[in-house]
Amino acid sequence: MDRRQKDLKVMAEAAGLSGLEFDRKGARVYLLCRADNGNTRTFSVSNGRSDDYRGDANEQSAMKRWARENPAPAVPTTTPAPPPQQKAHSMPRNTTPAPATIAEQLQPLKKPGGQVLDLAPVEFLRFAKWLSNQDLTRIASMDDLVLLACKHMEKPVDEATVRAAMPEVGLADPEHWGEPTDAQAIIVREIGLLLKGLGQEPTPAFKKLHGLLLP
Repeated sequence: MDRRQKDLKVMAEAAGLSGLEFDRKGARVYLLCRADNGNTRTFSVSNGRSDDYRGDANEQSAMKRWARENPAPAVPTTTPAPPPQQKAHSMPRNTTPAPATIAEQLQPLKKPGGQVLDLAPVEFLRFAKWLSNQDLTRIASMDDLVLLACKHMEKPVDEATVRAAMPEVGLADPEHWGEPTDAQAIIVREIGLLLKGLGQEPTPAFKKLHGLLLP
């Protein structure tokens, strides 16, 4: 697997898709992806320099939209009750805590609120060092920063991990991150503002698209 194939695979995994099969045509690398509901679609990136992330960011936005549009089928919530079990005789509990093993010490860090980070401590330190050298004024959005982080770590890194690390290295969201960067999201936002100014009620289909593309 070459560098651009690895970039594309990490992008797909970060969007919640499963990469199935690579292909290469002309100057682009293609990856057949599967969504949680089993549907498949091909995504691609250029076979050029991986540091030109604008095209990659647009493609990952498309991946995320498609993943949201193809969620896993709903699972029935009713399950049969387990058969009653005889209560086992309890043994005296040892209240002395066992010393932490090396494996336990290397478990992923915790996010605020008790959630587990997707990076082990040693990875988090390497990620924080990389993050401290990033100029956020030159990065278009948080999504772009997350994409760059995934490529640097060569594994999916979620936004919560990036946000947990930013204050640790003295970084905050720049002002321009408040604006959408995806072309479709910008168009939908502007049409929504226009409809609001005209006093028109958006259609249910437009509202659904607005919810998919904009927070």
